[in-house]
Formats: sequence, structure tokens, C-alpha cells
Amino acid sequence: MICIWTNHRQIASRQYFISQPGCCFVANEYSFTLFQKRRYWKRGYYKTTVLCHRKVSGEIVFVGAGPGGKEWLTWAAIKELKKAQVVLYDHLVDKEILKLCKIHCEQVDVGKAIHSFQNRGVLQEDILRLLQYYYDQGKYIVRLKGGDPGVFGRLAEEIDYIKNFGGSFRLVPGISSVLAAPLLAGIPLTHKVWSKSVTLATGHDLSQLDFEWLAKSETLVFVMATRSLSEIAQRLVENGKSPDTLVAVIYNAGMSNQHESFGTLKEWALGSLKVCFEPGTVIIGRVVQYAFEKETLAP
Repeated sequence: MICIWTNHRQIASRQYFISQPGCCFVANEYSFTLFQKRRYWKRGYYKTTVLCHRKVSGEIVFVGAGPGGKEWLTWAAIKELKKAQVVLYDHLVDKEILKLCKIHCEQVDVGKAIHSFQNRGVLQEDILRLLQYYYDQGKYIVRLKGGDPGVFGRLAEEIDYIKNFGGSFRLVPGISSVLAAPLLAGIPLTHKVWSKSVTLATGHDLSQLDFEWLAKSETLVFVMATRSLSEIAQRLVENGKSPDTLVAVIYNAGMSNQHESFGTLKEWALGSLKVCFEPGTVIIGRVVQYAFEKETLAP
């Protein structure tokens, strides 16, 4: 609200109304909604009150939801969720996490459900358009991604799109399942002798991977690979990886229904072990043996 004091000569020529929209604050902000007139006869002045509204830009915050349940959220993530007016969340995000949002927060499932046989999911182009749509409405948007937003979460594409339409964004890290899943199964990813490096890969499109190079890695971590695990094992063995190399698959890491499956590259390649079509993290390497020690030492 803006109050403007004018004398009767100044406002008489305008007939107490605004005929053209003006700008009260800065460029890109709207004004001109209503004029109220009050005359102070003793002073000979009118008090003119202009009620204005701004065009407010939205804000986008990318938030990592962690590997599973809400207990793996960071404090920063919790604070952002409590402030959110709109949450665009991935399919794998635990629905208990969404209960942290305000009652009137709009929650939109933009997940792709790649681990389901159901033909459902949202195209990436639709997600990009939704980000811009809510941003133009001036909403506080939380783009909630499973794990960490920057690890196999197509974050770069969404950032580029936001930059193209002139939007602003912030990033809140999360605990990636790439790191959390092995540890929750008792597997350290690094070892002073056996695992001095770790290679991360996605099983979503195997044609993009160099298996000759991957076969030389001491420890491999695959995400989105449960459906293609048999082919991954075959191609690693074909490129020189020992068929006796240990493999662990951690399903639903960080959730109450977490479970693991173990075997060797040879067993997975031959299809001797049953694959569950659930969200899973695959660890390949000698460090997998620590998972068995964890089971032995468990009370």
C-alpha cells in the first residue's frame, strides 16, 4: 500500500482515478488496483491511497530426500519442506516425508516408476514445464529428489532449464543411496588394499558404458540396475572381470523393508539368482565380503 498526499488542484485534473497502469516499485512489478479518496477540508488536501500488488518471482529449492525413510533427512531438508508451497517429488520418495509439509502445500508426484511394470510416469519435459509454471506464479517450490539431487537425478537438465527462463534456485544436499545403501548392509566402499577407488554407474542405458574400462575397477556401484543386472554381470566377465567377484544387491535401502541378495558375477550372469524388480543398489567387488561378517557378528 502506498499513500500519496496531493492538493485538490493536483488531483482535480485526474478526476481521482488512474487511467493507465503505472509502476509503484520497480520494473516488472504491477500497480494500479484501487484509489481511495479522503479530503481533509481544513488543510485542503486529499489523502489518496493506492493499493498495489507486485509480480513476485518464485523460488526453487532442490532438496535431497536421502535413501529412504524420513529419519535420513537432513535438518536443512526438513526446514525447506516446512516452508514449501509446492513440492514436486520423485516416485521413490517415502510418503511419510511429505507429512512434514504444511496442510495447504500442493504435492505433485512427478516420478517415473522405472521399477514398476505399470505404464505410468511423468516425462522429464513435463517436470521442466511444471517448474516454470509454479515459478511464474511466485510459489516457493521444493523439487524433492531421492538420495542426493546431484547423483543420477537429472539435476543438470533442470538447472539448465531454470537458467534459460531466468529463474533462480538453491541446492540442499541429501544422503545418496550410492553411499548409504552399502553402509546399511555393512559394506565399506573403500579399503586400504582392496578398494582404493570406487566407480559409480547407472544401469539405465548399458550402451553408454565402457565395460572394458569398468571391468578394471576395484569396486563398482550401480544404481537403476536391477533389471539389467544379468547383462551387466555377463559383460563384465566377458571383459576380464573374475567370475568369482562378489556382488551384493541392496533393495529399498534405508526403508523398513530393506533386504539384500548376494552372489558372484557368474551366478548373476547365468541367472541362477532371483532378481527383485525393486529399487536397488548393486555393489561389485571384494569389499562385499564385509556384509557376511556383519551378519555373523550381529546379535
